[in-house]
Amino acid sequence: MDYEITIIVPIYNAQKYIRKCIDSILKQTYKNFQLILINDGSTDKSLEICKEYKELDNRVKLISKVNEGVSIARNVGIKNAEGDYIVFIDADDYIEKNYLEKLIQNKKYDFVMCSYKECLDGKIKKIVIHTETEFCNNQEVKNMVSFKDIINSLGVPWMKMFKRDIIYKNSILFKENISYGEDTIFVLEYLANCQNAKILSDSLYNYNITEGSLSRKYIINIKDKLDNIIEVLQKNKYSRKTININVFRNIRTIIFNERLTEYRYFYISCIESNQIIKNNKLKINEVVLDKKGLIIYIFLRLQLYYALYLIIRKGKMKHNSLGGKMKSIGIVTINDNDNYGNRLLNYATQEVLKQNGNKVVTLKNNSIINSKDKFILRLVKYQIKNIKKRCKKKSRRNIDFEKFNENIVFSKKYITPYSKIYKKYDYFITGSDQVWNPKFGRLRDVDLLSFAKPEQRIAFSASFAIAQLPEECKNKAKKELEKFKAISVREDRGKEIVEELTERKDVQVLVDPTMLLTPEEWDKVAKKPEQLKTDKYILNYFLGEMSEERKKEIERIAKENNCEIINILDKNSPFYQTGPSEFLYLEKNAFLICTDSFHSSVFAILYNRPFVVFDREDSNEKMNSRLDTLLKKFKLENRWYKDKITEEQLQVDYKESYIILEEERKKAKEFLENAIK
Repeated sequence: MDYEITIIVPIYNAQKYIRKCIDSILKQTYKNFQLILINDGSTDKSLEICKEYKELDNRVKLISKVNEGVSIARNVGIKNAEGDYIVFIDADDYIEKNYLEKLIQNKKYDFVMCSYKECLDGKIKKIVIHTETEFCNNQEVKNMVSFKDIINSLGVPWMKMFKRDIIYKNSILFKENISYGEDTIFVLEYLANCQNAKILSDSLYNYNITEGSLSRKYIINIKDKLDNIIEVLQKNKYSRKTININVFRNIRTIIFNERLTEYRYFYISCIESNQIIKNNKLKINEVVLDKKGLIIYIFLRLQLYYALYLIIRKGKMKHNSLGGKMKSIGIVTINDNDNYGNRLLNYATQEVLKQNGNKVVTLKNNSIINSKDKFILRLVKYQIKNIKKRCKKKSRRNIDFEKFNENIVFSKKYITPYSKIYKKYDYFITGSDQVWNPKFGRLRDVDLLSFAKPEQRIAFSASFAIAQLPEECKNKAKKELEKFKAISVREDRGKEIVEELTERKDVQVLVDPTMLLTPEEWDKVAKKPEQLKTDKYILNYFLGEMSEERKKEIERIAKENNCEIINILDKNSPFYQTGPSEFLYLEKNAFLICTDSFHSSVFAILYNRPFVVFDREDSNEKMNSRLDTLLKKFKLENRWYKDKITEEQLQVDYKESYIILEEERKKAKEFLENAIK
């Protein structure tokens, strides 16, 4: 028979609970499953009970073996599984009748997990309900391990459904040579190979708190216990945030399991006999402590807090596998509230840095007060400009930009070259936009992080966006760029400029940070414009002027393909009154994108849309170096507009580009990991 689900139940001396467990399985509303009972050398009547059920139902398979532990028992079950999906149930637990049905309804996901109830002697003591959530790519699945809502539920194999193919292809089994964290490691290794996941809010699994589950003893030392779990986190490239949270959780578990074992039986006895609490006894979380127990409890609490202090405050422990402390990072980038590119860049940089567990704040700055030169005069000009801005009525476009900015954490005050904030942050990152373009009033003191210590300065995908620096800028740029701890730029010419100025040999060319987020991650902040009434349109995004010849060519393509034309930067267009979220939606759904913009090209690639890149016509000095780098890097030089839009340019085949993109993402993340240490 072709089973869709295999249920694996390891059993050791579970005669008190096993009937309820098996009955709850055989009474499921979903019927197409195989049940494997693994008798792990039980010395009570568990084996006899299992034999009864094997005779009653041909879906039941019984394997009896010598006692070797739960990990080996589960692995035996995995090797004998015939179903496409695998579910683990502990022998002292039981499930709701629609448990399998709910799981299999979500079989399109690589990993499915439900909520659960904690029971004691058949009575429900606690209901744990997770927020129903979907995770749409591998990085999101890995980050899921850090979510407080579900973190304590991920370290066990029960209440979950796994795909057998993923387990087999990646040789994922329970570690048989360790006695702590083997189930957590199994789940972490599995999640590292998942492309999506689903968390259900339904409490369908009943976890029974028994003496056996409470009094389990561990015989390996604290360092080994932590290393077993942290090793698999690092091997599978989980984020530092995930590693730190797991260290926190496991130190807490280890301390209590390690030191309270001799009092465990006393606690259980108090609960089971319902002893009256008198005199010097204290009840904490269903555990009754006498005076001696209370003293130890307090002592262990203090140990726990000290351990957490070392992790969170000092980033230290006696071994170096904790992933370090959370870093505080200030971003310096262009804050103009009128440009899609810099807002999306700002957001992307923040999110990439947050993925490694860092605390990230964008430091408000303004090109007028970025320089020490004539600072007082500049400050007065800034205040006058600010007053005029406040008096001016906000447009719908401004409102949409401000709405998008709610996704970004900003500093409360604007920074200046004289700001003394270097003590508040571990690192400062400049870049991810044209922060070094003097034509825009940038490349001044704040943009070069002159207020920070050299070891705090990092340039991340910074852009000059011009081929040559003006002579008057070179001395300052040389002096400050030499002090940076690490420098990466966004275009090949930018690397050459830095090397010519400083003779540095460590400058890297990285992709734009917007490319480090997946389309699914961008969809979280995308929004359909209210003005959009058509399903087929050409998106024009031109920062420079557009000649009549080009307009006619785009109109020709629109007419031939029955498309409307949206000129998003035309102030007379209703689409001008849209923010970055709406821009993302328009890029994602366009029939064709015509642009002279770097970021419009980036999102066309990310969203797999056809696009044509036009030379900037109205610039005295060409600003195409970023676009040159982008198209060459991803082997898309055929996207340049020559004399007409070709049939080839209306098609998309970015397979080679996406392979390159994955390598570039790794390169960028390695740069950040090495710089932020």
